[in-house]
Amino acid sequence: MPRPLYFLALLWLFAVPLLAQEDEPELEGMGRRDPVAAAKAAARLALDTGRLEDAGHHLERALLHAPLDVDLVAGILETLEGEGDAVRDARLLWSSLWHELASGSDGRANPPSSVRRFLSDDPWPAALTKARASAVDELHRWVASHESSASKKPADRLLADWGRRLALDLARPVPRLDDAARADLAPLLQVGGREHSPVLSALDRLMKSALASGDTGLAMRSARALHGLAVQADFKDLKGPRPSGMGSVRSKAGAGLSRARGKLRDKSPDPWSVEDLEWLTSEEGEAFTRSHDSFAYPGTGFSTQEWYRVETDCGFETLLGVATTIELHHQRLAGWYGVDPFIGRPGIVRIVPEPNGLEAEGTPFWWAGGFQGGDTTVMRFAQGNIEGLGHGLTHELTHRFDGALFPGQPSWLTEGKAVWTASAYGPSTDEVFVENHANFGTFQGVWIDGWGRAEKLETLISGTMEDYRDNYAAGYCLYVYLNTWEENGERLFQEALQRFMEGGRSRRGEPLDFFERHYCDGKDGRP
Repeated sequence: MPRPLYFLALLWLFAVPLLAQEDEPELEGMGRRDPVAAAKAAARLALDTGRLEDAGHHLERALLHAPLDVDLVAGILETLEGEGDAVRDARLLWSSLWHELASGSDGRANPPSSVRRFLSDDPWPAALTKARASAVDELHRWVASHESSASKKPADRLLADWGRRLALDLARPVPRLDDAARADLAPLLQVGGREHSPVLSALDRLMKSALASGDTGLAMRSARALHGLAVQADFKDLKGPRPSGMGSVRSKAGAGLSRARGKLRDKSPDPWSVEDLEWLTSEEGEAFTRSHDSFAYPGTGFSTQEWYRVETDCGFETLLGVATTIELHHQRLAGWYGVDPFIGRPGIVRIVPEPNGLEAEGTPFWWAGGFQGGDTTVMRFAQGNIEGLGHGLTHELTHRFDGALFPGQPSWLTEGKAVWTASAYGPSTDEVFVENHANFGTFQGVWIDGWGRAEKLETLISGTMEDYRDNYAAGYCLYVYLNTWEENGERLFQEALQRFMEGGRSRRGEPLDFFERHYCDGKDGRP
């Protein structure tokens, strides 16, 4: 268990101030200067007057400020008296923590006599830290052996990486052992600059061979794997150097994936209709799921009016659920926008169960749960239900509508609006959004994070913030404010927001200037 995790659970049980100054007037003001020293002094006063429980509370609270202070743990052990089961258990837990904090990199601790008499007589705390150190030392040698053979056996590099991570996990609860392990064992997988090349070349050959021989399933699997690797290499926050030449790999994999999909459609039967899917028995549905468990042969179906083709390897229930509800989300959005730009232009929805499925399809961010690319919507569905998935689909379909009706929008508006549409309705059968919907918890969090400060708000508007994900919550709050803020019964910025969205394609100049020209023009009560 990670150090001091287990005693944090105990600390949550206490609501005692760090230093009850009214009980210890001679320590008044000391807690503000040095809370740990004040707690130790207060605990000593409590011990001297026989108030063991108060002393323990002072020391436990001090651990929040100094979780690695072994003297605090020794002091807590001194406050434990009695021989009941609860006291023995507490003494064993605190003794375990004392051994972890006091042990050296060899896992051994030598408690002074002043501490030894308060420690548990159970041998396991001392034995456990020594066993940790022994295991870490053995893993260190094992890692070195596998790293030395990795140039000839590439799989050994992965085994060495596993061994490093296991050793670091084992060492973590013991600070000195942890420091020594981190000095010798890098936490990240160590690979050379060209070690990925043989893998990429082999996948490329396999994809081309499968396409040439007509093995469509194998072509799909190899193309998606190759495309996913190339997409990963495009992420902005990679750990380690960016591999070169991946743009070409992505292009070739994308072309191969497109060819494989075309061949798969030619070979496959027509997509299922909702009506036909509903006729399947539970046994037939289970058989369907097993027959379509990968994108080498995915389950496919049309939505009710064939506005969307749904493809998934998540199974029969997912295919039926999405095919049944996707048009409800589309219709709600079309009614809200006041126009449907996709009449005669069907879309595709792909539902995948794992992050690697998103990467194979081309996700722009490793953390994203879905994305929209043209008329194709891709979502991950690993748990939850169809209603919950529908809110994510609504978010992505909002991007589809915006791309057709309001191209060129800034990211804060694109994401903020989609967050609103995804949350401003209840069940999928709702025909309209709740016009004045607002999530006040999101507003509070954004305010606490400082987005109300002018300099930080400017980074949102200009798109220069460090993390793209800030567009979601902060963009949502800015969108809701501009769309709904009223003075004297009139929405102050709503008309300007419409013009702002319509002008995205022809936007010129700096984003801040464009923003101010619309919302700070001095007209109709605006600043």
